[in-house]
Formats: sequence, C-alpha cells, structure tokens
Amino acid sequence: MKFDIFYQLPEAANQITTERYRAGLDNYLTVLSTENQLLLAQAVGAELAAQRLTFSGGWDLPFDRIGGPKRLVKGWSLYPILSWRTGFPLSISSGLSFDPGDPGPSGAGDGYLANADFAPGFSKITLMDPRKNGNFYFNPAAFVAVPDTLGNGYGTTSRDFFRGPGRTNLDMTLAKATAITERVNFEIRFDAFNLFNHAQFANPDTTLTSETFGEITSNTLGVNPVTALQTQRILQIAGRITF
Repeated sequence: MKFDIFYQLPEAANQITTERYRAGLDNYLTVLSTENQLLLAQAVGAELAAQRLTFSGGWDLPFDRIGGPKRLVKGWSLYPILSWRTGFPLSISSGLSFDPGDPGPSGAGDGYLANADFAPGFSKITLMDPRKNGNFYFNPAAFVAVPDTLGNGYGTTSRDFFRGPGRTNLDMTLAKATAITERVNFEIRFDAFNLFNHAQFANPDTTLTSETFGEITSNTLGVNPVTALQTQRILQIAGRITF
C-alpha cells in the first residue's frame, strides 16, 4: 500500500497579463499612475489556481485472505486519484475595441485594455451556482462598460478580481493480474474517469457585450473537438497479456 498527498499554494502577482496588456503596456502603466489605479491593475498570475490538492496511490486488495481459488482472489489492486483545485482568475473586459482613432483612457486608442465598471448600486461580485440560477455564475446587471473617452480610466473592477469554478474529480482503476503460466501473465483493468460524474464547469462568459454574459454554457474545457478536455464520466475496460 502506498499513498501520496500533494498540496500546492502558489502565489505570484503582477501588473500585466501578456495575453491582454502587452500591446499597450507603456500607455497603460503611464495612465495608471495613481496608487489606487495601480492596485486595480495588480493581480495574481492568470495561470494560477489559488489552491490545489491531489491524493493518489495504490492498494493491493487482500482478497486472498478470505480464501478461495488463488487465480480468482489474488492480484487485485485499486488505484485512486482524487484531485481538487480552486478556479482560475478572471477579468471582465469592457469590450472596447482597439482603434487608434478612438482616444481610450490614455488618449492612445487603448480602450481594449479597460475592464468593466461596477454598475450603480453594486460594489462587488456575487458568485452563484449555475445549476440553480439559469446557468448564471454571476449577475450580469452588476457591470457596465467604461465609456470610450479620454480620462475615464480602466474600470472600477480590478484585473482578475474573481475566480472561475473550481474542480473536484475522482479517477479510479481496479486491476486484476493473473499468472497463466510461469512466463505468461494476464492483466485486466477497469478504468473510471470522473467516477461520480461530478459537474466540471468551464469558465463563465466574461464578454460584456455577449448575449450569454455571466453564464456558464459548457462543461468542456476548450473548443477544439479533438483537444478539448472532456469532463463527463468515462468508463473503459482493457486487457493485456505479457510473456
């Protein structure tokens, strides 16, 4: 019997995220010259989950102690992998386009860098269970776009100010190894991925101008049908002969 537990508490903060801010970084940091605005730009690294826990191992099941034919009761093993993590940081963009003809917050056409403003009457985001709220992960009425005019700032919502859904998953393998002869062995494996078919939500739609803004519309991570991570329960059986 052997089991391993891995826990990770990563921490990294910056004032840019390469996917969104690198093109207008100079103007962005110049305009965010006040302490308050710089704090709105600072956030944890967009690729980091706040916490991650993994439990894995192997257990040789002692069915042979019960008695019975050796080929039937010997060679059973169980291999669980339990993983849990919090969600990844997310921002809500104002949805303004990159257009040198529009001034944007800095006067250089960098409106696409602006995050959304909180709507009047709102000062924070409240996360919801999409299964109980019509697929909504947060209230879309809590956010409005920053006007695309000079001096309006980069939004009152900070960058990466909330997290998407976390994930909990249990994979399990039950294996049986049988010695057919002195040189020939047969192994059969029963594999279950997401054994309890736990809901694994993708991130919500954070595009302010989208019809599904605030909603979670998928439980598949990625859009490419070949490379996307499928999250539904998958069961498979396999056999192997070695000699």
